[in-house]
Amino acid sequence: MSVRTRAVQNVTLSPHTLEHAFAQTARPTAGRFAIAAAALSVACALALSLSALAAPQAYAESLTTGTAATAPERTFEIEKLTDAYKAAKAKADAERRKADENEALIESIEQEELPEQQQRAEVAMVQVYKLNQNSLAVADSLLGSESLGDFLKQLDYFEHVNETGLAEIQQMRDLLDELDQARESLEAARDAAEAQEDAAFEELFALQQERALKKETGLEFAISVAGYQGEDEKSNAADDEDADDEDSDEDDADGDSDEDSDDADSDEDSDDESEDEEADEEGADKSDEPENPDEKIVVSDDTDGLDDGVDWFGDEDEFMAEWTERIDDYLDGTPLEGQGVHFARSAWRYCVDPRWSPAISYIESSNGAYCIRPHNAWGWGAADSDPYNLASEWDSWEEAIDAHVAGLAEGYGYTLSTTDARRYCPPGWRNWYNTVLGQMESI
Repeated sequence: MSVRTRAVQNVTLSPHTLEHAFAQTARPTAGRFAIAAAALSVACALALSLSALAAPQAYAESLTTGTAATAPERTFEIEKLTDAYKAAKAKADAERRKADENEALIESIEQEELPEQQQRAEVAMVQVYKLNQNSLAVADSLLGSESLGDFLKQLDYFEHVNETGLAEIQQMRDLLDELDQARESLEAARDAAEAQEDAAFEELFALQQERALKKETGLEFAISVAGYQGEDEKSNAADDEDADDEDSDEDDADGDSDEDSDDADSDEDSDDESEDEEADEEGADKSDEPENPDEKIVVSDDTDGLDDGVDWFGDEDEFMAEWTERIDDYLDGTPLEGQGVHFARSAWRYCVDPRWSPAISYIESSNGAYCIRPHNAWGWGAADSDPYNLASEWDSWEEAIDAHVAGLAEGYGYTLSTTDARRYCPPGWRNWYNTVLGQMESI
């Protein structure tokens, strides 16, 4: 199953994340629809999930404007560039191996085979030369044979010396030809390796640029929407304060008016009293409606913690070493202990803030302590229509981590934003955002 398919199948998560955020224990699966605001958010989240399953492209376009809207495209481009870089590097490595093999062959011929063959060929050349130069002496020796058998033996000997000598000389020629061919192949392999290495470098640079751009735009988007959210909440708070002041002034005015009209009010009939009682009952009914406690939470304006400090023009080995250690330290003593290498590898592969997935696992499952399904530490796929049965499950942490990080890259973007929080945990997104951000800052 491709990354894109996995992400589309697991786009919307359940508001059960809110219960865990508040309780920090295993989350119940019943009684959550008592909150009216949560119920509305659940309906919206479920609608997003169903629309995403039906039409992946429509889902991508339904994201808020900004970096998140291009998350699937950027992820696909990074995967394409990664494949191109790996292919070019593999070709360069293959050509380099050919060059190394030819270089080793040349060294073996020059230092081992050639000196020995030269000695044998020199001896053979002397013997062949003597035979050719002393043909009369050879003939005399043959003619002086005492018997036919002796004649044939001498003849075989002279032919053997001549053929052996010529064979040694030919082997020397073949060895020199092989040496020349190896040298030519070495130069060709070196040229091909350099060309492929240049191609691989170009692909790598393009990949690094795309990764850096994804981080830059993702971080800018996260900071901008966080700033907008903070200003919006401050504006709402100011409006609420002004409204309270106006209500207070109206109450004072009403009090003065009531004093002046006590006699007139005393003449009101029982119908007015009945209307007042009905209004009081309606007010009491409204006051009985539960409020969403998340609405009272102020979203953190600390945007410095959104920057992971990753240099995507850096080396993969250095990235792996640093983030494996940092995430392992963060997860020490939890069910996800020792999984830092998988979080780091997947973050590098999909170009995602390496802190994001581990931090989400904290609020969703206490770092894997309370998983809704096997190895599902993130509530991934647990839509509220049927959280348990819709939630994803995996056979190992390695597989689960890779799928979750791929889903973040595909469906959300580079790093945490208030927009992502609204989609990941609609009814409790403020607490979810603040908690995840705090955990990311601690990694």
